[in-house]
Amino acid sequence: MTLSKTSIQAILFDFDGTLSDLYPRWIKPVGETIIEIEPRLNAEILRERFTSAMPRLVQAGSGYSMFLNIRAAWIIGREAGLSRIQTIKLLLRLRKKKEQFYTITPFEETHQVLQTLHHMGYRLALVSTASKKTLETAISAIPELCLFDVIVSRDDVTRTKPDPEPMQKALDALNIDTDQAIFVGDMPQDIEGAKNVGCKSVLVLRQWGDLILTLFADNSPDLIIDSLNPLIDLAVTGFAIFNSNSNVSATDTADSFAKDVE
Repeated sequence: MTLSKTSIQAILFDFDGTLSDLYPRWIKPVGETIIEIEPRLNAEILRERFTSAMPRLVQAGSGYSMFLNIRAAWIIGREAGLSRIQTIKLLLRLRKKKEQFYTITPFEETHQVLQTLHHMGYRLALVSTASKKTLETAISAIPELCLFDVIVSRDDVTRTKPDPEPMQKALDALNIDTDQAIFVGDMPQDIEGAKNVGCKSVLVLRQWGDLILTLFADNSPDLIIDSLNPLIDLAVTGFAIFNSNSNVSATDTADSFAKDVE
């Protein structure tokens, strides 16, 4: 497949929650450790508390590249009802379990979608708030990361998404213009970061889909999908949907979009 110089040339991906499931790598060990410290809590209560903490977690993970995991764990611990002393215990215990945070579990469709996009001639870039060590570890679970032309971790920048720095760094390395790339992510800071740098954005709705949609203000995604699979149909068309004047509304579902492209 030969790509037009005026069409989409590159696809930039987020990592956690987009290519890889964040639950076994981060949410599960944090939740289990909280219950160890406060046995009166259970998985159902923690899910409710995690949901209520989501806006603060999104804010805490926006713009800064240092101490992301510590800030997030502190917010969840306190939202779960742990005292300050208990939350400090949480941080100390998580530090002893840090190897669990390198458990990479790709989503079912990740391998095939990345292989297909690469074979179609699209250039791939990874722009993640995960650490460089995490992404290096991820290659064994997702060997398709070796197909990526550029990988930008939080260790490579001073500010993370939604600041335009990490995405701009990837675009500069690819040597392409912003209108020749799209960004695929699962969180508001992904979409806002794409808008800030001038790229079209695709939101992948995963476990917290309905909640995530409520967190958008003025920076709604250009397209919403419920897995990575629709990217292949989009790629076959050269992502022509982004070249038209009519964008898919943030309220449109992935199912309705799938029917349109069949």
